[in-house]
Amino acid sequence: MNKWQPIDTAPKDGNEVLIYYRNEWDEFRITVASYQPYNDAGYPYLWVNSHGDSIYRPWKLDMNKEERKKYGPLYWQPLPEPPTP
Repeated sequence: MNKWQPIDTAPKDGNEVLIYYRNEWDEFRITVASYQPYNDAGYPYLWVNSHGDSIYRPWKLDMNKEERKKYGPLYWQPLPEPPTP
């Protein structure tokens, strides 16, 4: 069984992982996402879910460091193995 790990330890190779995050409405969510080091918005990095939506909200960069820790990806874990028929 995998355990949640701090987001700073997540792989940054573009492979999908489970991400636990807080959105801008203060709701906690889990989604499948991958790390994207380059993006069209010009921000240094972005977590993107399988629908192409940003998980890490770049506009949160305007907040101070403590506020930024509150939003976006907090933890990750590898995807589980698919079931076998």
